[in-house]
Amino acid sequence: MAGVNSLGIGSGVLTADLLDKLREADNAAILTPLETKLELSTQKDEAYKLLDGFMTTFKQSTATLGGESMYQGREVNGNDDFVSISAQAGSDLQSFNITDVIKAEKDVWNSTSTFASTTTAIPSIGTGTLVVTVGENSLEIPYTATTTLDDIKTAINDSTAINATATNLKIGDDAYSFSVSSDNLNEAITFSAGKQKDFITLAGDAVSGDTYEWSDGTNTLPVVSLVAGETIAESGARIADAINADPTLKTLYTATATSTGFTIESKTNGLAFTGASTSTGTQTSIDATDPLSTDISLIQQLGLDDTVNANIQVAREASFKMNGIAITRSTNSIDDLVNGVTISLNKNHGATDSSSLSVSQNSTTITTEMDLFVTNFNSLTSNLKDMTIYNQETGTAGIFNSESFIKSITNEITNILNRTDSSGNSLYDYGIEISRDGVMSMDSSTFSTKLSSDPSALELLFRGQSDTITPYKQTNTVTLTGNAATSDTFTWDDGDNGVLVDLVAGETPAESGARIAAAINADSILSTLYYAQETSTGFSIRSLTEGLEFTGSSTSVGTQTSREVTTTAASKTASDAVIGIFQELDSKMLSYTGNNQLLSNFNTQLSDTKKNLISEYDKQKASLDVRYETLTTKFSAYDAIINKLNNQFASLQLLIDAESSDS
Repeated sequence: MAGVNSLGIGSGVLTADLLDKLREADNAAILTPLETKLELSTQKDEAYKLLDGFMTTFKQSTATLGGESMYQGREVNGNDDFVSISAQAGSDLQSFNITDVIKAEKDVWNSTSTFASTTTAIPSIGTGTLVVTVGENSLEIPYTATTTLDDIKTAINDSTAINATATNLKIGDDAYSFSVSSDNLNEAITFSAGKQKDFITLAGDAVSGDTYEWSDGTNTLPVVSLVAGETIAESGARIADAINADPTLKTLYTATATSTGFTIESKTNGLAFTGASTSTGTQTSIDATDPLSTDISLIQQLGLDDTVNANIQVAREASFKMNGIAITRSTNSIDDLVNGVTISLNKNHGATDSSSLSVSQNSTTITTEMDLFVTNFNSLTSNLKDMTIYNQETGTAGIFNSESFIKSITNEITNILNRTDSSGNSLYDYGIEISRDGVMSMDSSTFSTKLSSDPSALELLFRGQSDTITPYKQTNTVTLTGNAATSDTFTWDDGDNGVLVDLVAGETPAESGARIAAAINADSILSTLYYAQETSTGFSIRSLTEGLEFTGSSTSVGTQTSREVTTTAASKTASDAVIGIFQELDSKMLSYTGNNQLLSNFNTQLSDTKKNLISEYDKQKASLDVRYETLTTKFSAYDAIINKLNNQFASLQLLIDAESSDS
């Protein structure tokens, strides 16, 4: 301690070295034990972080093996050049054979004519309409003598009326062909001219005895008697009405009155006819044709009238046999045959070709997860063993040897893994066992064999199963309490949709029930959800879909009252749940690793203990600091006194020495 320097009597007593030795002794007795505890607490913190990591990783494995999603995974086998399949999670497990595949095709047309340019007028065409029909939809393309190939292509490609794509193909130097294909499979394309329309002009007003007759050359309109004095427009309307009423002509044509007579138009694109008008009396007519496209010249110029050579790929549906059963579809991607499975037809089968395919549980994923679980188990238990071990020979102990909670974890986990189910099955049957040293191992061959032979049994042992829920069509029964009175009404609704029914005074509960049931069955919305039926005391209402749960509400106005009860529930739950080994283990791990659970609480205890140790250490150190600051002050004061006494003694010694010399 600086400033403490005893001389004479005090020399070598109240020194800094003495204070240092006293402080070292107090530190050893008071602070060093606390430092040791703090060091151990820090080591426990680090060990806890390591343990928490192992526990979290292990929990991930138990969640996977104890959950449902992994077992819903599917793998497919047998995909070939002809047929391939894909399977969604949870799809049906099955095998099937597919033969005689003929793919669905688009309709493809290519002109048999060639053209020198796509931007110059198509040669030798007049004015008309080209009708392109794809499936049930049609596009009318007006054209003139100046129309080009690009014009036709653009009209088709820009249209939303049909699903088709047109292309002008350059097939050589200054040589182009016109191609059209349907966008959808199994949709045929046809080309036709427009609808022929004739304009009939009558010569004048009708007089007594005038008649009129019209024919298309094959079908003749019965003689129409005109009325004396009627105008041209009136006679035209009379004739048009007669044509539109004729059982044969009305299926072929539409007649419309005009101010000068009438028009008649074919109902079918490309239907050509030669109209002939015959009249008796003073009435005469002129029949002028607005032709098709002699107008079929555009179709001829495009080379699309040659259906044999121009229709280079004919639209067709897909066909094949599945396990010997003939199947047809309008697409090559079929997803409505096997639940969760899409069958893709890629190539037509030859006469002897066949495709054998299967959907199975994804055994690779399950095996990989089980391997990972074994690794995670051994890592966790090995570290738990190191943290809790006690060596009697050396007297050394693991960091958590005194923590009974940590020491119990391995036993808790192992007890669950070693249990058997109600049928006596255990993990041991699947090649999984734990040695006497606590090391887990898995015989991959045994595991693979058991999994492939009965995947459902493995899932039941590992994951278990939930209660079986069987859906039913819910039925509610409504009882009416008495006969209806004047102005009585009844309303039934399911909370979202309802119907109001006016009852008839004096009718019985059965009659009112029949009236209400009929109203429900006639309602545009309720009739899609329920079916109602009269009973002797009112009516019943049943859902049309199994598992559809509804809460019926009956409200009446007037004297009529009712009571509604559910007689058949929408579903019934069987208490047949089974808790699998890994489902139980996952619940146990959740009790360790979840928020505010065992490990979290243990970590809180460790933190609190460390905080208390730090607080106690700081308190004791501060106390010693104050104590030795006080001792330092006192030692300095004592040193000053001793120095003063030493000085006084030195003066006295001089006097004594002087007296001795004089004598």
